[in-house]
Formats: sequence, structure tokens, C-alpha cells
Amino acid sequence: MILYDYILSPSCYRVRLFAALIGRRLDLRAVDFHPGQEHRSDAMLALNPAGTLPVLKDDGIVLTESTAILT
Repeated sequence: MILYDYILSPSCYRVRLFAALIGRRLDLRAVDFHPGQEHRSDAMLALNPAGTLPVLKDDGIVLTESTAILT
């Protein structure tokens, strides 16, 4: 599983914490949210048109809201 992550995001932290608690390994991909605005790049908008983080990608499935990811 790949987590597109911004280290200072509380939503991303929730996903990282939950994965650690259940023993699930995540492949973290740092996104230059500020000041780089990488979350607004074409590649990131292709994953999540809303341009928000976190984004979790696993075997072709893409989840874009922390609550959906945690569920």
C-alpha cells in the first residue's frame, strides 16, 4: 500500500498511526504540500481530483479521505 503523505497533516498522521497500531506496513511517499504545492500537480490530481491528502493506493484502488481509509 502506498500512502501519499504530508508529515504535518493531522489526517495523514491518523492513517499512519492506525496502520502502525494494526501492524500494517505502508510505503510512504512524501508530498511537498507547502511550499511546493505538489498536491496540485497533474500526477496528484490524476489520483485525487480534489487535490487533498492523504491518498492511499493499493492494487488499483485509490482512497482519498482519511475517514474512508480508516474504515
